[in-house]
Amino acid sequence: MKLIIAGGSGLIGQALTKDLVSQGHQVWVLSRNPADTNLPDGVLAAEWDAKTPKGWEHLVSQADGMINLAGTNIGERPWTNERKRLVRSSRMEAGQAIVEAIRQSDHRPRVVMQIAGVGYYGIHGDEPLDEQSSPGTDFVSRVAVDWENSTRPVNELGVRQIILRTGVVLSSKGGVLAPFVLHNRLFAGGPLGSGQQWI
Repeated sequence: MKLIIAGGSGLIGQALTKDLVSQGHQVWVLSRNPADTNLPDGVLAAEWDAKTPKGWEHLVSQADGMINLAGTNIGERPWTNERKRLVRSSRMEAGQAIVEAIRQSDHRPRVVMQIAGVGYYGIHGDEPLDEQSSPGTDFVSRVAVDWENSTRPVNELGVRQIILRTGVVLSSKGGVLAPFVLHNRLFAGGPLGSGQQWI
């Protein structure tokens, strides 16, 4: 298969592209700075501004599918009003660019996989949640809902939209695990909360 990944140079994207290439798929990664991406061998980088289809729209007619991971890292820096605006707008603009690229294409991919997160559901206790559970009302939940909706119009273009909600990603290469590892290596780690909280 030929796949386009928006946001493929991030933590999840790098692992995903490596796996896809190892299975024999052809992968293009859309990146704002393709020269600086640390991509696995065999992955092609295409420059984009994360807002429009300009410069990469020709790839869509060759693609069997697209995967959207694009968006500013939600776990970095304090959540100032400006940072929250950037977190939301980066996801919305990227999703809208994907829809517009597909709309303009003579040959459309069969599927768009929209990857968001379980933050969609908000904060809960012990109750089990599934795909039919309602979204939360906090900032992360609203961002997840809007992010998923940003590519929903592909359904009207005859392209199947798949939504995948990932949990907390634990990796030695980044994400939420790295600060905990550092604290423990410095003998400054310890229990977090009561131990009953869900991740």
